[in-house]
Amino acid sequence: MTTPHPSDSAEQRDLETTILPTLGAQLGAELAPETIDLGDGVRVALDGISADRSVIVEVYGHVGELKGAQGTKLTRDAFKLVFVGGRLGATTLVLAVVDQPAYRYLTTAKTWAAAALRDFGVTVTLIELDGADHARILAVQQRQAAGMRGSGSGDEQGGEPAGSTN
Repeated sequence: MTTPHPSDSAEQRDLETTILPTLGAQLGAELAPETIDLGDGVRVALDGISADRSVIVEVYGHVGELKGAQGTKLTRDAFKLVFVGGRLGATTLVLAVVDQPAYRYLTTAKTWAAAALRDFGVTVTLIELDGADHARILAVQQRQAAGMRGSGSGDEQGGEPAGSTN
């Protein structure tokens, strides 16, 4: 068995697959990850979308206080929901988070982003993790942070490579 790269987020992606059925049941829709071709060479990866494309979900699997560009990542996920939802005619846009700090940032902060989510009809949902999942994600984040400190990559802000679909 190989040791994962310090920045590997496989556990967080796995968490998304465990959250989707719970969230889908709450929304009355079966959700699955999908990469959508929007035309003009534009492809976008979605954490969850219903078969009829009326429900689109992004999941943010971070626990703890937000640091650095993490608020920007949430805003980007929300903008993706609004953009893709508009293109596809989706009626339900959900940004699911797994911890209180992200939930508060998106729902109660006096920021343009929180106001925009309300104006554009993006629902922010808090999915409570059980103790084991919470501990697992926290351990992954600690490994990632230690790896970033040791890598000297300068990419601590969480940027994505050019051409990324996320």
